[in-house]
Amino acid sequence: MAEPEATEAEKANTGEPSGQVATFKKWYTEAKDACREWHEAGVEDSKFYHGGRGQWKKDDIAILEAEKRPVFSINRIKPTIDLQKGIEIRSRTDIDAKPRGANDGGAADAITAGFKYIQDQNNADHLVSDVFFDGLKNGIGWMEVCENEDPTKEEIALNYIPWKNVGWDPYATKLLLDDARYMFKEKWVDIDVAKATWPEQADELTAGMEEARGGGVHTRVKPDQYASGEAVKWCDTLRDRILLVQMYYKKPVPSIFLKLKNGEAIEVPEAKLSAQPEIVAHEAVIRVIKRPVDKVYSCIFSGNTVLEQPAPLEEKHNHYPLVPFICYTDEDGAPYGMVRNMKDPQREINKNRSQYSHIITTRRVFFETGAFRDALGAKEQISRPDAWIELNMGALQFKKFQFEQDTAVAREHFEIMREAKQELQEVSGAVEEQMGQQTNARSGVAIEARQRQGATVNTEPFDNLRLTKRRVGELMLALMRKHWTYEKVIRITDDQTGADKFVTFNQGGQNMVAQGRYDIVVSVHPEMETTRNWVSRTLMDFATRQPPQIGLAIVQTALEMSDIPNKDKVMQKIKEAQEKQDKLDQQKILADAIAKEKPPAAAPEAEPEAMKPAQPGMTAEEALKKILAGETWGAITEIKDTTVEKAAEFIKTPKPPPGGDTPEKKKSPVKA
Repeated sequence: MAEPEATEAEKANTGEPSGQVATFKKWYTEAKDACREWHEAGVEDSKFYHGGRGQWKKDDIAILEAEKRPVFSINRIKPTIDLQKGIEIRSRTDIDAKPRGANDGGAADAITAGFKYIQDQNNADHLVSDVFFDGLKNGIGWMEVCENEDPTKEEIALNYIPWKNVGWDPYATKLLLDDARYMFKEKWVDIDVAKATWPEQADELTAGMEEARGGGVHTRVKPDQYASGEAVKWCDTLRDRILLVQMYYKKPVPSIFLKLKNGEAIEVPEAKLSAQPEIVAHEAVIRVIKRPVDKVYSCIFSGNTVLEQPAPLEEKHNHYPLVPFICYTDEDGAPYGMVRNMKDPQREINKNRSQYSHIITTRRVFFETGAFRDALGAKEQISRPDAWIELNMGALQFKKFQFEQDTAVAREHFEIMREAKQELQEVSGAVEEQMGQQTNARSGVAIEARQRQGATVNTEPFDNLRLTKRRVGELMLALMRKHWTYEKVIRITDDQTGADKFVTFNQGGQNMVAQGRYDIVVSVHPEMETTRNWVSRTLMDFATRQPPQIGLAIVQTALEMSDIPNKDKVMQKIKEAQEKQDKLDQQKILADAIAKEKPPAAAPEAEPEAMKPAQPGMTAEEALKKILAGETWGAITEIKDTTVEKAAEFIKTPKPPPGGDTPEKKKSPVKA
């Protein structure tokens, strides 16, 4: 499908060249014109957050200063927005990959580790907080997921884009602007940088700058394309800068897909299908789908100069690299932030505070001519708290002068101001308990209930932020599959132990990034109070008052309902501990049963008394019997079979003493 071109009437009116550049510039101008009113309101919202005189209109300030009245700005918006910023920082969530197919679980943890590595390398936590902050103030914030231009750093980059520098199709209505026909980001750069980046177009850039210089198109400040209805300025002749616009747009392209049995759809080039038609007959293919599919193209231009020709993105995700976070949208689809509904109460606070302070510090004086000896001096003294006024005779007696203060009116302004503070708090949902202020709530249950009520009011921005982070995860996975095609080793910090953890991709068929199907999910941090979390904690408290067997089942149910990080790992640890405890219980039951069936052991026999020293006339047989009975005799303390034999043999046949003869030898005569 060809790109839309400007009509002949448009070419005649604008004087712009035909073709794609004319279309891109038309889209750019259309977005600027459509967003001008919203943009001005967003700038005012930002000023209200920062406070000071930005919360006042210039005409009101001029009137108050002319009347010598104070211009107060009691900023109640900033702490309210800062509270939401703090909640986001304390409740930062993780982007995880979950396996979609039965065989995709092996690399899911590695993909999740890759997400964490990319985010760590790009300081993504701070970038997301900045994007969230822009959404709270102005209604929309932007993050870009793209290839890193610096080859010495991680290939995948996450960038924060200022909200003023992004435009989109004004007819888009979806929360992530997926239905936008186009989307762009703009940036002012010095012309020498642009020439070094695109040397082929250096002459065209120079010619454009000279043409702008001759036409008197210049500015001393950074041009704000939204703030003026004038024609777009593409050159800053005083600084020699040019405006670069990178336009992303969708273009329907005829495509062929093979739908597989596992639910996956694989795009097949028509040339490959013509060369290998047999792949359609594969058993895994259930049908062939032919239809136009939107492909995302990119082009960079400045004025009438195209610096990078339109080309499709190489990543296979068909999403814009610019990911929005939108806080709220009105009935026309225009984004707005939390500040928008707090501006009127804030104005009322400021005006009534200024009026109240003016009334209580001023007095109205009524006097007759001649009541004062020095009327001008008296006027100066009356405005002082320690006034010293000299009157003529009779002025006090006949009440020739009097002054009064509108204390009743001042009190009314004070009450209106206090009511405005309450209204600002109600529209923001930031109750005192959330901000750490003392209230009339005394019990912990009452305080917790009000905190939960305040958090419930502001759940939509946090839910939208999770949607934004999910899209960021999808884009990161697509870029990982494009760039991480080699054996890559990354280091991350383990969430549970805090130790370094190394993960290797594309090694020996393990953790193959290009394979598998995954769903991207965003965890919910326990700091972010949810109804499920509240029910989970209630069940935990109930489990402590139940028997162990019932309490454990309740605890497991409560953990399944909770939003704690690494919940799957915690549940697995509990399951392993429970299985181990069940085995120990079974072993104990079996041992008790065996012990009951075993006959009682015989009572131990009384230990025989130790044998006294040998008495004269004891025969060898008697000594042997005593030894066999377990008695000890002399130096023998441990009775064994060999001991018994040697003892009996010793008694029967005494050994001769060293150097002497045995009795038998003495009795036997010596033969010649």
